Amino acid sequence: FWIHKPFSISIQLLCYKRMKKDSYYDTPFGRGLLYNTKDNVNKPSPDSDEELPKIHCMKLEDITLADGKHPTLYTCQNNYSHCKPRVGDDVVLGTIGRGFVKDIRRNDGEEDDIVQVELRSWRLAGRSCVQIYAPVSAFVNVDCDDAATDVNHYIVVRKNRVFEMDIYERIEHAKELKKKAIPVFVTGDYVQALNLFAQAVHAVRMQQHSPDSTNEMRADLVEIMITCSNNSATCYAKLNRWEEAQQNARNALLIIDALENKRGLKVHKTLRQGGLSDLKIFGEWRIKSLLIIARAEGEQQEYSMAIVRLKKALSITRAGSHAGAKVLPQLAKQDLEIRRLIQSYGERQKLIFTKEKARAKAMFGNASTSTKKDDTSIKADQLHNEKKQSREKSSTQTEGGGFNNDAPVQKSHDKIEDIKECKDDDTHTSYSESEEEDFEATSLSWHEEHREA
Repeated sequence: FWIHKPFSISIQLLCYKRMKKDSYYDTPFGRGLLYNTKDNVNKPSPDSDEELPKIHCMKLEDITLADGKHPTLYTCQNNYSHCKPRVGDDVVLGTIGRGFVKDIRRNDGEEDDIVQVELRSWRLAGRSCVQIYAPVSAFVNVDCDDAATDVNHYIVVRKNRVFEMDIYERIEHAKELKKKAIPVFVTGDYVQALNLFAQAVHAVRMQQHSPDSTNEMRADLVEIMITCSNNSATCYAKLNRWEEAQQNARNALLIIDALENKRGLKVHKTLRQGGLSDLKIFGEWRIKSLLIIARAEGEQQEYSMAIVRLKKALSITRAGSHAGAKVLPQLAKQDLEIRRLIQSYGERQKLIFTKEKARAKAMFGNASTSTKKDDTSIKADQLHNEKKQSREKSSTQTEGGGFNNDAPVQKSHDKIEDIKECKDDDTHTSYSESEEEDFEATSLSWHEEHREA
């Protein structure tokens, strides 16, 4: 929309300071966000020496087009008033700081409602947030010349992007994303929940190294990183993306181990003062990471490694119960899940071992039969040698003319026939008299070839 009123040019120039970028204003078409101001390319009147006003680009967020986008209002008018705050809006409270509207309450007996603002730009001692209460009229009645300096100048502004936030705002933004992701996860929309948890982790990544970070802020960062990493791993597990689930669970486990190495120091004490017990941090959170890693290893059929991790998790639950600590309800559920997985993975591992044993038996189960065949071959070789010796002896005796060699020769032939029958029974093959001489070499070569098996 183009709105141009030539008769109000002088008023617009006087009140130009009132229009501030990234602020919300009430327009005839609803709430509008001023996101840009550019020069007017129109040519001025020939008989006028006055400069044309700037063009303001305002996004009308109360109107949504068919494609899901918001229309843009192009106007030269500068006398729009600041809009009233709504719950969830980001506001700037003069020199006090920046925050968001947490609630708007009715003020009995007064015309103005009370706006409750929680500051994000600074905190009180410890981890306590600052709450500011202001009337709604403080956001509307703003003087044009004192807009940037008056302490009572309260305006509704655009939400900061992540790269524009300081460390306080990043922590609060991550907490808000985590709070939004939990009900989404409960409804079963694991992809959307995963995106929210990932955004929360990305918002506070590497902020513990910031020079502005305090021990209270580092405690918040540790809590956000551990819980969001474990929750992201759970979302990946629900989506059967076990490699990513294992990686996120390992990230959470690394932070827990690093925190345990500094047990008793300032960050750990701050977490304890904030209501997080050691049983919660080093018990429930650590077991959750170990369970996800073990399940990922179980899906990869690495049951031995999975059982080792599950036994480690089970030792944590036993240590908590033996110490007389109050067992958390979630910890009791984890104990049952650990025992179930140990039994299940043990049975699967035993089944795999049985199959491998049967496969090995099928491959090398004929070793005893081969040994029997080798013994038969040796006996056949011995009798074959005896036959040769008997023939030589009989021929010698015949030449000498002293002995009757019919009986030994007949006995030797009987032995050869018995050997041939034995060989036929074992190998299920038959051979002739001409193949007897090759039998020795064949049997010995077969024996040497299958000796290792």
